[in-house]
Amino acid sequence: MKLQKLIQAVAPVAIGNPHPDLEITGISFDSRKTQPGHLFAALPGLKVDGATFARTAVQQGAAAILTESDAPLTAATQLVVKDARAALTRAARAFYGEPDRSLRMGAVTGTNGKSTTAYLIRHLLRAGGNTCGLLGTIEYDLGDRRIEAPLTTPEAPELFSHLRSMADAGCSAAVMEVSSHSLCQRRVEGIDFACGVFTNLTQDHLDYHRTMDAYRDAKGILFENLSEKATAVVNLDDVAGTHYAVLTPAQVLGYSMEFDPNAELCAEIKGMDIHGTKFVVHSPWGNREVHWRLVGKHNVENALAALGASLVLGVERTRTFSFDGALNALESFAGVPGRLEPVGDDLAGFRVLVDYAHTDDALRSVMESLNSLRPSRLIVVFGCGGDRDRGKRPKMAAVVERLATLGVITSDNPRTEDPRAIIGEIWAGVQKQQKFIVEPDRAKAIDLAIREARTGDVVLIAGKGHEDYQIVGTTKFPFDDRKTALAAMERRVGAASRFAAAGS
Repeated sequence: MKLQKLIQAVAPVAIGNPHPDLEITGISFDSRKTQPGHLFAALPGLKVDGATFARTAVQQGAAAILTESDAPLTAATQLVVKDARAALTRAARAFYGEPDRSLRMGAVTGTNGKSTTAYLIRHLLRAGGNTCGLLGTIEYDLGDRRIEAPLTTPEAPELFSHLRSMADAGCSAAVMEVSSHSLCQRRVEGIDFACGVFTNLTQDHLDYHRTMDAYRDAKGILFENLSEKATAVVNLDDVAGTHYAVLTPAQVLGYSMEFDPNAELCAEIKGMDIHGTKFVVHSPWGNREVHWRLVGKHNVENALAALGASLVLGVERTRTFSFDGALNALESFAGVPGRLEPVGDDLAGFRVLVDYAHTDDALRSVMESLNSLRPSRLIVVFGCGGDRDRGKRPKMAAVVERLATLGVITSDNPRTEDPRAIIGEIWAGVQKQQKFIVEPDRAKAIDLAIREARTGDVVLIAGKGHEDYQIVGTTKFPFDDRKTALAAMERRVGAASRFAAAGS
């Protein structure tokens, strides 16, 4: 692509050493990944200014530099812009041919429930005959292939590259999880979302946003920028949802578990056990009972969010699929990796579940759901990630103390922090010390919880969910809660069998 096309997209305030006929072969913002012919975006960062790497990028072959600096950084063509992040997004969108225009775009934001809601939307759309890609925390589904997700919302060059892959693979729609970080960093700027979904807002990421108001406002960027033709699907049981409903210029489709009179979609739970939930959906399209495999009130909320989004993105626009068909599709949904995912199928006479819950509110929702099933005891293994919001650490302990029989405090992804220091901050929320065991080694903590469990108990292993690694320092080591738990259960069953054989 000629540089001139990217100049038109980013509208620089100045151009140094202009060569509009330059051929641009790609876009990068990491000088280590810059290749010959790239436009290198020198992004200002929290710790390092990308402008300091401009010379390195040119040495790597960069043809032009995108920067906020009006001082010459190199001899290469320099596009000077007011906001380098926004310009990077506009450049990437133009470079990949505005692929979002070929897709019905849906965005899901919120503290908890984004992955489940996004997976549900994709499932419902596909059941209705739509081809749908997905970008989210667990994976990127590009239509013809799936790849690991390094970020919940990719940086702009990868984002638009993936959307181009979806469009080329024949997808008619795409649903993506949109993080508050990505909204602040303008990674999705310019995308004309047909639907924006809000799940909930609870404390998280205050290491980045500093205050809850700033965190709320970051997610609000999505709804502020929806068009009047778009639809905002919002949780009206959350005060932030009512805030976004007023903020957005889009049409509003509300959902509620409390029968809010302003909500189009409401649900009433009729029954729940370890195998699933029975609930009634109330809507302008009809009322019907649904039986599905997921457990918990929070998952019924996710179902309402996905149902609303799917109606907007395509389900009701196909000839062969109706609102009733969408509810049928809900009943066939098998679940999401690492979200209350069962391990071992009651192998040892008790249930073991792995969940991604890593905030106090997410833990509360999951534990309340599990306690409603009346287990003999609820044993919870949990920790907190390093280099992340420290304020939630004692709150995690407090909610486990209130709702669990026994809490096993361990290491999560400590990153560059000392695991014991993180555990110390978690421990600050403990009042009843007898309800907790501390074991910093996560594998040993999981094994301890499973050895402690008895018939009728439920063991919840929280915090990492689908992740198959643990980050210690800056290194990722292989670690999967599900595999670790299954191995511990098999050891326990094997030990019990050997004991019984010895006794006979």
